[in-house]
Amino acid sequence: MAEVHPPRRRLSTLILLAAPAALAVSAVIGDYTGTAGHPAIMLRPGLVLVAVAAFLQGAAWLIARRLESATAFAMLGIALVVDRTLAGVVIIIVAGTAAWRLWSVVIRGRSDHGRGSARFLVPLAMLLLGSAVIVAASRGAAENVVGEPPTPPAAHAGTNLPSLYVLFLDGYPRHDMLQTRFGYANSPFLSWLAEAGFDVYPDSHSDYDWTRGTLVAMLSGEPYPEGERLGGAAELRRMRRLLGEAPALTSLASAGYETVTIRSPVVHTAGEGWHRVIDTGQINDFEIHLLAGSPLVAHTPLQSVVRAWLMDQHRDRVRASLAAVERIAERGTRQAALAHLLVPHTPFIFDERAEPADEFTDCWPRHCRFYAIYADDFGRSTEAYEAALVKQVRGVNRLITRTVEKIVAADPSAVVVLMSDHGARHSKADPEEHHATLLAARTPGHPNLLADEPVPDRLFERILDAYRASE
Repeated sequence: MAEVHPPRRRLSTLILLAAPAALAVSAVIGDYTGTAGHPAIMLRPGLVLVAVAAFLQGAAWLIARRLESATAFAMLGIALVVDRTLAGVVIIIVAGTAAWRLWSVVIRGRSDHGRGSARFLVPLAMLLLGSAVIVAASRGAAENVVGEPPTPPAAHAGTNLPSLYVLFLDGYPRHDMLQTRFGYANSPFLSWLAEAGFDVYPDSHSDYDWTRGTLVAMLSGEPYPEGERLGGAAELRRMRRLLGEAPALTSLASAGYETVTIRSPVVHTAGEGWHRVIDTGQINDFEIHLLAGSPLVAHTPLQSVVRAWLMDQHRDRVRASLAAVERIAERGTRQAALAHLLVPHTPFIFDERAEPADEFTDCWPRHCRFYAIYADDFGRSTEAYEAALVKQVRGVNRLITRTVEKIVAADPSAVVVLMSDHGARHSKADPEEHHATLLAARTPGHPNLLADEPVPDRLFERILDAYRASE
């Protein structure tokens, strides 16, 4: 007959089984409190870490045949994966408990019937999980679910309005800055733009040298409230709210447009007010931040493997986002699409042929961020930075050219805008370059439509107003 466990024993077993997973989830929630992304971004890393915890616990149990020992081993493994401080605490607990038990058995001659380090680690996991949830709630993480359902496209709007496609090229310098700061004239690309019917605006600029300010100005038409900086996640949440409530999306819907946005890896830059939000599925900046805090990644040969994988993921996202824009154009319906592409912004992932490159990333994760900006951040010379940037710009030009040609082939009347949010920002000592942006627009029937105001402010609405006036 099978042994019948009393309820207390059963509960103790369940807690031991759950403790490694609880530790893993607490680490994910703890990192999430510093973001403004939708709570869904926790799901993938949370599931991966819970699976790792279960694997470690199961493997250790098969060897030791003791659930307490298997739990302690799994919790140590999770700590080494997620956070160096937590790993240090767990190592101290495990080593201290092992030393105490050794002293008790060998020196004092007592029998070893204790639960070892699990007696301390299990309460620690539950405490950390509870604390993470409380901190996330107290810092307003629930507000990360923002925005009302988007306004449905109007059924009886004008029929002659063209579809709008905006390729938002993060950190693409204006062509005169490419020439004077980086020594590259960009002539082949400028010539191709002219042949393809684009107007290139030589004085284009943004009032902001960071992405969220330009995005908010473009979609809301209102200046970003810089004088009321909230800081940290609260600042990012406000930006997401402003984007989710953007008047441009309502105006487009009332004109019969389906609005579509393709996410970048930066989780807080996509608002909730679009009819369709496309995420191509590659790793995002929240998950990269989790990896950067992992002792296993930062202090072992695994670092180079993870770094190469991240570069592949970043390249794949750029290519997949462009492919998504091409598929949107093939649908044949009236659409307003915004694709946020994190190129030619660092890291430098393409060479001049749009083939894989891997420059300036060997400092990650110990000495620089994955999306570090300035040459000084990488510990490299300005000259080396400029050379890598020019290669990436040339590679991005190739990718963009192919995509624009496919958009126009599928939708000859389409309005296509190529723009950037800020310059390359290669040097803190060159603020003029920071604000000089790319702006090139193909606006059939309305040449130089943006010449009076070559800025991102109310971009969609200004284009829409011009075409409505000519219906």
